[in-house]
Amino acid sequence: MVRCDETRSQRRNLELALAELARRIAAKARRPRKRKKTRITAAAKRRRVEAKRKRSVQKALRGRVGDEG
Repeated sequence: MVRCDETRSQRRNLELALAELARRIAAKARRPRKRKKTRITAAAKRRRVEAKRKRSVQKALRGRVGDEG
């Protein structure tokens, strides 16, 4: 349902309301575009693995002082 009261003219308001209704119907009928599948680059994968490895080493050093385990 669309209602328009932008002008004093009943005819102009009807035209504006019908245009808005058509716009809304077209927007509902529009299908979203399909997503293109992308692949992560080998360099990006290497960087991520290296960062994880560094973080792992840093976390491993957080043990208690004098703790061997």
